Amino acid sequence: MRETLEEVGLMIGFDDPTLVAQRRSIEGGDLRFRDALAAAGCRLDLSGMHPVGRWVTPPPSEKRYDTYFFVARAAPGAEPVADGREAVEVGWIRPVEALELWQAGEMTLISPTISMFQRLAGFGSADEVLAAAAYRAPAVQARVLVDPVHGEGSSLVWWPGDAGYTAPGTRPTMGWMWLPGPTPPGGPLPAAMMG
Repeated sequence: MRETLEEVGLMIGFDDPTLVAQRRSIEGGDLRFRDALAAAGCRLDLSGMHPVGRWVTPPPSEKRYDTYFFVARAAPGAEPVADGREAVEVGWIRPVEALELWQAGEMTLISPTISMFQRLAGFGSADEVLAAAAYRAPAVQARVLVDPVHGEGSSLVWWPGDAGYTAPGTRPTMGWMWLPGPTPPGGPLPAAMMG
């Protein structure tokens, strides 16, 4: 929640422009997030925010993270604004369009984001995604296989139910998904290895 405010200037569960204006103070540590919420009289409504995935970089990756993916509805008319540090470019895009740009080499994405876009691309609308996420399906673990076309340094991400999930040479990842749904038609897309 705080990261979303700091990096892209959006609040989920509460729409208050004064909080967005304070994002630099919060990010810089001059103002605590909870103090900013209290001063705004904000009581967050997170009932529409749902966890849908988690990825952890495997050792010995140089950059490590343990990140969760959530889905939620943004306030009507909300426009993201990049912080210029962690988020350098932002905007609204359909998952299928992001994958097309990535495949064309026009957008840089990493495995967790690619995998999330692949799953989201199987839904027809934000309403369908939110309904599926609210269902809270049991977590499933991804498996990867070195991409035979692109070779070492690239992998295919498979989920239970995908034809290649148990293929020889696949290995479990540190990636989980709670969002039910198949990989888009045509199978998984190649994804950069996480380490």
